[in-house]
Amino acid sequence: MKKMNHKAGAVAAIALLLSACGETAGTDGEVGEQDKSGETLAEVVSDDGSISNVASLLESTGIAGALKGEANYTLLAPTDSAIEALGEGSTESLADSANGALAAAILREHMVPGALTVDAIQSAISVNGGEVTMRTFGSGNVTFALDGETITVTNGQGATANLTGASAIARNGSLLTIDGVLADADAIQSAE
Repeated sequence: MKKMNHKAGAVAAIALLLSACGETAGTDGEVGEQDKSGETLAEVVSDDGSISNVASLLESTGIAGALKGEANYTLLAPTDSAIEALGEGSTESLADSANGALAAAILREHMVPGALTVDAIQSAISVNGGEVTMRTFGSGNVTFALDGETITVTNGQGATANLTGASAIARNGSLLTIDGVLADADAIQSAE
């Protein structure tokens, strides 16, 4: 029998953790994970007042429809203050219907398959020895790592955010709020 290499072992561990995530909703005192398994991910997002910009963008781009279905997604949702920190006019620029394709592309870079919990991410980081990279529904990857007790998420271009605030497990996925936007602020501002 061949030995499984380290990367293959990490991938197997992530797959196992993801499959377990859809079955139970754990709690994590650090981030404040909530069991909202009676609601769809779209409902959980629209109920969270700290991510109203993301909720509006999901609706205007039509992506909210996917979050009402049966497939499991994890949404790494930037807080309203994170979007506003991109610069003056960024929120309005993303909300402009002329920039719908840009807004949809940015949202897809904040979505990964499966229902990730904070505990599952921490376990996968531990199993993998430091960080875990996942493919987004956009064209890139995000890498989860630990900075002390804080889980960080970084995209391929180096934009980094921290998991913060409440996270929630919905019937068809999970919501993890982050304190940054995993997108190029210049691209958003040039769309104005």
